[in-house]
Amino acid sequence: MLFTGFSGKEVPYAGLPWFSTFFGRDAIITAYSILWARPDIGLNVLRYLEKRQATGVDPFRAAEPGKILHEERSGELSNLGEVPFGQYYGSIDSTPLYIVLACEYYRRTGDEEVLLSLFPSIQKALCWIDQYGLDPDSRFLVYSSGPRGGLVNQGWKDSADSVFHADGKIAVHPIALIEVQGYLYWAWSLLAPLASRLGHVALGNSLTKRARDLKSNVLQKFWVAERNTFAMAIDGVGKPCVISSSN
Repeated sequence: MLFTGFSGKEVPYAGLPWFSTFFGRDAIITAYSILWARPDIGLNVLRYLEKRQATGVDPFRAAEPGKILHEERSGELSNLGEVPFGQYYGSIDSTPLYIVLACEYYRRTGDEEVLLSLFPSIQKALCWIDQYGLDPDSRFLVYSSGPRGGLVNQGWKDSADSVFHADGKIAVHPIALIEVQGYLYWAWSLLAPLASRLGHVALGNSLTKRARDLKSNVLQKFWVAERNTFAMAIDGVGKPCVISSSN
């Protein structure tokens, strides 16, 4: 596994040759996968992302308050600001997955002191989801393509033509990906009892209800009975992408 140093701590890089750098989603999933053996890596990733959590609005970098980093690159174009990837926030899944990793780290270690120290950052992530991520009509977590130079699609498959309908037409934005709704349900469900444990009972109760409502909404809107599967996504006009694939 490829690691790099962060304040004397190890965090995983994505992979050679083109992705020898830090990616929020990749690091979170890697850290979660090895929590049983290396919980220290999970904590390192959480601290790395906490330090780089967005504090303001910057459309060029797809940054909004509370959003979790997607990618961090050091290179000529990034350093000059010609491309947004020096610190880039254009992923829809890093923020809910950050909450998941924080909760799973606590479940693995029982370290309440760490959970308490991360809780303000977790609350900021929740605020980003509510204020910027959730579609006001569908109540799904959605993304829209940002300014030129950033990513058109902001899930795992981020090429411009990766989200489409069965007839080959490209899905219009904003887009709700099926797995992202699962990540959000996971985050809310894990955090609810921990929030209550820390004294935020109203928040815990609210998250429990919201997770339940989200699950019901997903089952109603994403399930495609004739395919016996979930749609890969729902596009900006409410049309499911009836493709037998995850993102």
